[in-house]
Amino acid sequence: MQKTTLYKKIFRLLLFPGLAVTLFAFCTKDNRNNTGFPEPPGIYGYTLAVDEKYTFGTITTVESDFGAGIPVVYWESSNPAVAAILDYTAKSDTVKRNNTVFIDTTTVMFEITAVVNVETGNSGSAELTATVTYTKKGQNVSRKIPGRLIVLAHNHNSTHDDGVVINGVKWATRNVNTSGSFTARPEDPGLFYQWGNKVDWNGQNAIIPWRNDSTTWENPNDPCPKGWRIPAREELQSLARAENVWQPRNGVNGYWFVGDSDSLIFLPAAGYRSHSDSWLYLAGTYGNYWSNAADSTNTAYSLGFGSSGILPVEKYNAGYGFSCRCVEESE
Repeated sequence: MQKTTLYKKIFRLLLFPGLAVTLFAFCTKDNRNNTGFPEPPGIYGYTLAVDEKYTFGTITTVESDFGAGIPVVYWESSNPAVAAILDYTAKSDTVKRNNTVFIDTTTVMFEITAVVNVETGNSGSAELTATVTYTKKGQNVSRKIPGRLIVLAHNHNSTHDDGVVINGVKWATRNVNTSGSFTARPEDPGLFYQWGNKVDWNGQNAIIPWRNDSTTWENPNDPCPKGWRIPAREELQSLARAENVWQPRNGVNGYWFVGDSDSLIFLPAAGYRSHSDSWLYLAGTYGNYWSNAADSTNTAYSLGFGSSGILPVEKYNAGYGFSCRCVEESE
């Protein structure tokens, strides 16, 4: 699938400073007008935290009989036990040009928002859809907004993650933070690790080069939470072959990878710590994730990427401080 197609599956997250809620927005386009919005999106996957309220928004245009009545818009949740809609509103959009307000008499643009609550202990998924009912040529028309949202609830549990299956491998949705724990959110960079070492590395007291007589990251030194492990070289290669796109999440750059049933994981571009001077480089523009396989006592395999693409899984000095993303440990 081309990146332009996959792009439609990725939800644009807009975080406005000072707001107590996060605004999630996606745009649709009516081909009969020239709004300039993207084509109708596909499926968007988002992880929401429990005990928090979110504002979902969508913008759409409809051709309505001007003055024939006020269109009605409403939101629905396929699983209220996971994501309950507390309130929703809709308003017609006006366009200001040179301090003058213009109202299109044939096409009305609506900004539709819904406040959603995810309660403690909830897990699973819920699809949120918006429907607009309006009048056209004297007839009442009801239309669901193209695309849908898939909400995956989690509770910031530092050791539990539902994971996403990609090419037969279940990947955690968050990076490793301190040894034995995940970050709070998928976009959080987590901490850096030298290959074969479960002690997180802040750039101080570097061992240059990192020495290890093993060619496999041993379990006692694996920083992943219980039930998870550092991926094998082949598993990283499989991830690199999955549908992917460079697209920010909550303002953080990184790569999205598409799994089974259009579920998604996000790997932030956390940068890396150099084995030569221990400094942090390229945070926000580059990411590198360890495999559990070493080529020698000085080099090991990892997956690297930047805005220009994903690099082949190749060897790097094992003394680098790279990010870690875990896979489910087989029973």
